[in-house]
Amino acid sequence: MNWESIIMPEKLSLYLREQAVFYILNTLSHKEEDSIKGAMADSAELRSYVEEVRKTVDAADLIPGKEPSKSFLEAQRLLLRGQIDERLE
Repeated sequence: MNWESIIMPEKLSLYLREQAVFYILNTLSHKEEDSIKGAMADSAELRSYVEEVRKTVDAADLIPGKEPSKSFLEAQRLLLRGQIDERLE
């Protein structure tokens, strides 16, 4: 099976693939959302791409994240404070 052809369909432009991802993430304006919905109505390939990306995003959401340790967060705070102090001097 050629996974690349499933993941990156050659017929879909980079712009359409990007818009599809933004659509899934709910970051499009109403006008852009209407545009991508119209494109999906006309393209089975785009609908398939959107569904595959949606499944991937949903699966990634199931992976538990690791919380940073308190010592890591404290070290980051101190580093940030030092950088702020440097700029204020």
